[in-house]
Amino acid sequence: MEKLRQKKETKKHERMEGKEYEQEEMVQRFLEVISDYNDQRQEHDKMIDMIEELLDSTFIISSPDGNQRLSGNLLFQCLWRTCSWMKPLDYTAHISGSEFDEKEMTPEVIDSAESAQEKLLRDGLNTVLDRGGYIDCLTSGMGSFWSLLLFGDDLIMVGMPEEDDPFPIEFSNISLKNVYVNNSALGVRVRQKGRSARKMVVIFKYTRGEFDEKWPDWAGVISYGQIKRNTSEIDYQETETQTHNKEEDEIEVAYAYDLDERCFAIFAGPDSTLLEMKMGDEYPFIMEDLNGRKKAYIPIIQHGCFPAKGFWNKGLGHILYKLTMLTKQMMNMEAVHLMDNVLPIELIS
Repeated sequence: MEKLRQKKETKKHERMEGKEYEQEEMVQRFLEVISDYNDQRQEHDKMIDMIEELLDSTFIISSPDGNQRLSGNLLFQCLWRTCSWMKPLDYTAHISGSEFDEKEMTPEVIDSAESAQEKLLRDGLNTVLDRGGYIDCLTSGMGSFWSLLLFGDDLIMVGMPEEDDPFPIEFSNISLKNVYVNNSALGVRVRQKGRSARKMVVIFKYTRGEFDEKWPDWAGVISYGQIKRNTSEIDYQETETQTHNKEEDEIEVAYAYDLDERCFAIFAGPDSTLLEMKMGDEYPFIMEDLNGRKKAYIPIIQHGCFPAKGFWNKGLGHILYKLTMLTKQMMNMEAVHLMDNVLPIELIS
């Protein structure tokens, strides 16, 4: 009996070691996704930084001296005017295939009952979208509408809330600078076969307090810092933007998805410490297609403004960048010329 017990414990220990090894391998694969996409990520970041710098110049408060007396406001004017016309889409809910007995109920009563069901469904959807944060993701601050128009894309993660949260779905905005996908992807979900994202890593930043509240079992265990952008520490260098935005009390947490392996993982910190992993049948994001077949999906919504080659689309920032810069230069030339010719000339004896 003792030998049998030891044998069972040995097999259990081997299974545990095998599972831990498999989990470490998956984390390394996700780090490779980040590393492989890092060059494209930095190139996209540069365009975002240039557009943001042009837009921020609109709000600089300074004395109108020198050759740069006016800033380029054209981009902001077009962006603000277009964004003011946007709102979440309206929708209606209809009940089909109801189980009311037509022999016992008149058509008028059935229609009234179906209308009541439809109203309950609409109210329920409105409550989930509102309390889950979907409307805020679209409209508040630098929300999805703003990102969509300015940079060409917006990404919203549909996540599972905490266990004690009464609402089944929560929505979160994703920073475009913290998204990594397999290089062949043309979008999160596209109709062209083989072009949807199969692997995706999204990185969020948390303060120590936020992290400890969300993952109390790991409180005080995870080190401050960023997740490595390259698999080789020797080659890893922070970009200027990453260095500028780095905060002493920030912890980066990666949400990673692999549809080929049906794997969902959460890891954090510079050591890529695994917080949670679900693989195979435990993969939580499964839906049925029109044929009733179950398929794994990545729970991220992507909207695009103007279609472009590759994963990222184009927005007003790309279209109006040169025109805004040219308008800025022409207005400054005009202002300097007028000031030089209208102001009285000072004579020095």
